[in-house]
Amino acid sequence: MSAAAKYWAGAIASDAAVFGAFYLWQFESSKGASNVFTFLMWAVIAHRIFMSFVGNRTHFERLPRPNGFGTYHWVSEFAIICCMAWAGMFWCAGFYTFATLAIEGARNRELRDSKAGSA
Repeated sequence: MSAAAKYWAGAIASDAAVFGAFYLWQFESSKGASNVFTFLMWAVIAHRIFMSFVGNRTHFERLPRPNGFGTYHWVSEFAIICCMAWAGMFWCAGFYTFATLAIEGARNRELRDSKAGSA
C-alpha cells in the first residue's frame, strides 16, 4: 500500500470513529459514546497543541500530505467543529479550532523552513 493510500485510510478511519461516536451519542443516546467522543476530541486537542509548539522539526516532512487531501481535511475539520458546537461543547469547539489553526501554522512554518534550508 502506498504512503498516500495509508494517509487517506488513516484519515477516513479516524473520521469514521469520531463521527460514529458523535452519531451514537446524539442520535442513539449512548452515554458511553459521549465519553468516547469527548475523550477523542480533548486528546486530539492536546496532541495538536503539543505538536505545534513542542513538536520535533521533522514530523511534518515525514508525514507529507497527498495531493488533494487539503480539501477533505478542512471539510472534515469544519464538520467536527460544527458537531461540537451543535452539541453545546463550545469550549471544546473553540480549543479544537485553535489547535487546528496552530498545527496548520506549524506545518506551514516547518515546510517553509525546510525548503529555505535546502536552497
